[in-house]
Amino acid sequence: MKVVCITKEYRGSTYNGGAIVGEIYDVVETIWMNISNIRFRIKGKLDGTIDFFPKELFITLEQHRQNQLEKIL
Repeated sequence: MKVVCITKEYRGSTYNGGAIVGEIYDVVETIWMNISNIRFRIKGKLDGTIDFFPKELFITLEQHRQNQLEKIL
């Protein structure tokens, strides 16, 4: 699955590291900590490292494309 980073802030924390707002990433793994805490392992762009982040920092590539299309129309 491909996702787009939309923010680096969630629940009062700022996530630094491999994710850049507006960039597209491949999800390597989805980790279900519990029903309200789901994390994505993503492959970093620059060095190929794999980091994990809350899923709330991302939207799917399809949703991102739909949002961009709606801005145009």
